[in-house]
Amino acid sequence: VGILLSIIIIFILFKIISFKDIIFNFSKINKIYLIIGFIFFIFTYILRAIRFKFVSGIKKLKDSFSIVCIHNFFSSILPAKLGELSYPIVLKKRFGTKYYQSFSDLILIRFFDVMTIGIVLFISLISIYTTKNTILILFFGLVIWIFLIFIIFLISKKIIIKISKIKTKKKYIKKIIYITKQILLRFAKRSNKDLIKIAFISLMITISMFIVTYILLRGLNVNIYVWWLILGGTLAIIAGLIPIQSFLNLGTFEAGLAFPLILGGLPKEEAIIISFSYHIINIIFISILYLLSILLDNLKKVSRWLGH
Repeated sequence: VGILLSIIIIFILFKIISFKDIIFNFSKINKIYLIIGFIFFIFTYILRAIRFKFVSGIKKLKDSFSIVCIHNFFSSILPAKLGELSYPIVLKKRFGTKYYQSFSDLILIRFFDVMTIGIVLFISLISIYTTKNTILILFFGLVIWIFLIFIIFLISKKIIIKISKIKTKKKYIKKIIYITKQILLRFAKRSNKDLIKIAFISLMITISMFIVTYILLRGLNVNIYVWWLILGGTLAIIAGLIPIQSFLNLGTFEAGLAFPLILGGLPKEEAIIISFSYHIINIIFISILYLLSILLDNLKKVSRWLGH
């Protein structure tokens, strides 16, 4: 479904623009903004590595950083969020971490990603729409969003109790119940202090991501109200979280970013060209860090071999 949707979106978008337009847009990019954007991009990865280290219990930050590079690369290129599986697979291979533990960690991380992105989405909408009635509606929406998050935490233990009471003779159902219970138990055992730390780091990651978006879009000569840029970045990220993406997240990402840019005042053609340009830059950054992590891992193996 995701691949079909992306093909349809790309077909529609390239009816409006041509590939030459994207190449020409790249030739005008501000190199200083590109370099600064990449520095903040690396900083975002470091924050992600700190969060993964804290959540999973990985001892060394460099190991966590390497896993972030690998996980983000495959999450960005594989369709239907299949790249998410790279995280538990790599942890299992390198540290022997059980799959239910890494899946629990991943669910927790994605939960806080959705939470912080949702908060930024509401704030950006409140900043864009300045009428009193709209602000009140969006403010109450933000309050309800935060309230629902806390409700999920409160009912998680009740869900574990109910699951543990389910009785069945079928082995595969028992296995599913056991794995689900272990995932939820690991989730529920987190202390409030740990959850606050994870929430804070997740918020910092989200802010850093939007700084990268703002810098790169400025480098692509986009001059519209900053909250339209943030809204565009938010919708592009949300499009990436939904499991409907195709290879390289093509189409859905562009649609998510271009729509707010058009609403912000950019001509339709320019918004689409910029969305493709931004996406290509994003893929290049992700690929560079992935290749760097692979290179460092191989150098580490060579140094160990020489040491022996």
